[in-house]
Amino acid sequence: MQDKEERSLITNDFETLFGRYYKPLCAAAFTYVRNRKDAEDIVQQLFVRIWEKRATYKIGSSEKNYLFSATRNACLNHLQRVKDRMQPLPAEIEETARQAMEVMLDEEKQRILMLALNSLNERNRQAFEMVYFENMSYLETARALDVSVNTVKWHLKTALSCLRNHPLLQDYFLKK
Repeated sequence: MQDKEERSLITNDFETLFGRYYKPLCAAAFTYVRNRKDAEDIVQQLFVRIWEKRATYKIGSSEKNYLFSATRNACLNHLQRVKDRMQPLPAEIEETARQAMEVMLDEEKQRILMLALNSLNERNRQAFEMVYFENMSYLETARALDVSVNTVKWHLKTALSCLRNHPLLQDYFLKK
């Protein structure tokens, strides 16, 4: 005779069991797998296994505890299979992705710098661009702008001060 605490699923109404626990089990599975379709598949597979083995499937005293534990275990197995299938990126793909990210960041920094430079007065911007972008000496810059070397230095000092205090560039300059 069967133990009082164990019941065969033959004696339970499978449709009632499914109707009562399907949605709560899907919700519980979702908390593990974070994908509604995967959660539903896991719970459906659990019920299929129960149905296929209904003549011999034994559930302890609590259907609810058994079904939630079985769902949790199925979710953990699913997550392990997903993890095992994930392949690490080959080194060359990882390096290419890193380089692409650096280029995007450099382009973004350049865009921010150009916005900040455009906020400078024209002479300060010209002096800054000639010295820092075109690698011209102070003397060459002074001749191109038809000013003295000290005036070029003053324009650079003013431009750098404005850029250091520009809100777009706050993350790129260290404050004293």
